[in-house]
Amino acid sequence: MAIVLEQFNLVIRRDCLQAFLPGGWAQFTAEYGVPLHGRVDGDLVSFTAQNASEIEDLNAHWTRRGLTPAPGLGGRSGDTGDCDMVVHRQDARSEIADCGWLAITDEGLASFAGTRHGVRRQRFGSPWSDELIALSQKYVMALLATPPNQRAPLPLKHWDDRFALLEVDMQSREGLVAKDRETGVRYCFRLVEELLDAGWAVD
Repeated sequence: MAIVLEQFNLVIRRDCLQAFLPGGWAQFTAEYGVPLHGRVDGDLVSFTAQNASEIEDLNAHWTRRGLTPAPGLGGRSGDTGDCDMVVHRQDARSEIADCGWLAITDEGLASFAGTRHGVRRQRFGSPWSDELIALSQKYVMALLATPPNQRAPLPLKHWDDRFALLEVDMQSREGLVAKDRETGVRYCFRLVEELLDAGWAVD
């Protein structure tokens, strides 16, 4: 998959957001909303801005939150292979030429070209035990293995006291969908690991 780029962009790896935010992807969408269609896929998220100053502010914001920026604005110098995010300007594509995990097309599409990694740093405050996480993985895998016409929603709970029902929606490519019981908000995950990293467990 690929995301659509505008004139000024801050492109962040989703696995890095999972690593730094205690609530993973669910916390990100709770704080910033669900990104517009075309600005997020399974590996990348793109923030856009009206000018270079705004994108620098976004870069500084996420740096303060713990993400590693590319060296210099847009990675003009140094190896960006180990960075968590890259500033990209459509009129200065050469600035990200040394980024090992981001590929840009002439049509202004960005796609992930690196190696996915799990949580690399200490995460905070997940109350779930290893036993519950293992049990949750077992139940979700069993749900995926169940024939579509025999599946029943799987009750989930979140570490921040939210509750949801997990369904499988492969036709729309949403994959695993945790639907909040109170608000109806849908949290979509491509992998079982993403669901668990986001703070969900079987209820």
